[in-house]
Amino acid sequence: VEGIGEDIICEALDTRAIDEMRQTNDEQAFHMAKRLLKEEGLMCGGASGANVHIACEIAKEIGPGKTVITVLTDSSNRY
Repeated sequence: VEGIGEDIICEALDTRAIDEMRQTNDEQAFHMAKRLLKEEGLMCGGASGANVHIACEIAKEIGPGKTVITVLTDSSNRY
């Protein structure tokens, strides 16, 4: 996904606040972005699709009765 994984580290990032990192790929990210548009009416891009894909994986792992929150970081207006 364009923009994710670039070799640029934001100086405002405090890596001490990161507990875990997960990876996804373009296919998973854009498939989820398409699902979000079709099923939820949310017009977002690949970065948001990647976030939601991973959030869904985490939700499955932690089981029912828990809440997972993620951020939709982009829109699809440039696609």
